[in-house]
Amino acid sequence: MDDSHRRAAEQSWAATVDRAGRTAPARAAALAVIDATADVTGVTDPGERERRIQVARADHFRRLRALPVRQPREPAAGIEHRPTPDAPPPQS
Repeated sequence: MDDSHRRAAEQSWAATVDRAGRTAPARAAALAVIDATADVTGVTDPGERERRIQVARADHFRRLRALPVRQPREPAAGIEHRPTPDAPPPQS
């Protein structure tokens, strides 16, 4: 993402009053994908389907927590690193 896109995204988020509302459709879609794995045939009774959904969601989020935290990559050789305006000064 180049600087102009990053600035536009930051300005957009700064102007967003309801962050949860803005991301709600994406969160609902992601949960729907997980939920679909709980009842692939569509014939499970509602109580059992809800139990399976809860297990599938718990499993999904447990797997996410187990993933290693991605470390930022070092800049490629020959590419100028431009820190963000609020970045701390470089260590000497």
